[in-house]
Formats: sequence, C-alpha cells, structure tokens
Amino acid sequence: MKFLLFANILLFFHLPTKEGQLTRTFHKTIDTDEIEEICVYYENENVEIVTWEGNLIMVEVNVVIHNSSQALFSYFEKSGRYEPLTSIDGGALILKGNQKKQQSVIVKGAKKDVYEDITVRILVPSEFKEIEKNKWKRVESM
Repeated sequence: MKFLLFANILLFFHLPTKEGQLTRTFHKTIDTDEIEEICVYYENENVEIVTWEGNLIMVEVNVVIHNSSQALFSYFEKSGRYEPLTSIDGGALILKGNQKKQQSVIVKGAKKDVYEDITVRILVPSEFKEIEKNKWKRVESM
C-alpha cells in the first residue's frame, strides 16, 4: 500500500504539464450622440466591422494567448493591452488598437513561444454608412 501511494505521488509530480491557450473577450461601448464620423485604424489584428440596429458603437476584442500563464495574461489585461484607444476630433471618432498590441510577446525562459491571436469586431449603428474602407459617416449628415 505504501509503495502504491509513493508511486502515485511520483507520477503526479513528474507528469508533464499541458500548455494550452487562454481566451478572453473584452467589450467597450461608445455613445454616438456627438459623433458624425467613425475612423477605424487597426494594423495587425483581424477586424470585422458590421452594422446593427443599436444606437451605440460596440467594440469586442477577442484574445487567445497561446503557451502563457494566467498571471501573464492577467498582467496584459490590467496594463490595458487589449483596450481600444478612442479619441474624438471635431465630431469624428478615431478608434484604433493599443500600440502595446503591436509589440510581439517575448517571454524569456519559456519552453515555447508565447503568441496571441487578436480578433476585433466593431458594431456600428445602422445610421452610419461606410464611405470608404474603415471610414463611416452618419447618414443624416451626408
């Protein structure tokens, strides 16, 4: 019996750990009351822009980080790495990815490369129409 217990303990502590992926989706809503135009600037992420019947702009950032610890992922989250940057310039909303996202993830001493897949989905109210690639304008102001 002691041998069996000892063997199970040895097996438990010597099993290779599985490295997988961590996934999280972040949401941000933006009021459109004073916005006449929307400009979207995302460089390295997959971006999908769709219209919807709501009256807010919704930004959904889906992050999958591979070969990372939960602590590193939490650090990235708290540092604002996945938070979209917004600014309003004369009625135009400028929406872009955080500069930190464009830097690659390098973890020293890691057994495998840590990398992330970021997908951005932007829901634009149907009262805005696309006038050129990644540029939307309110219909009533056209």
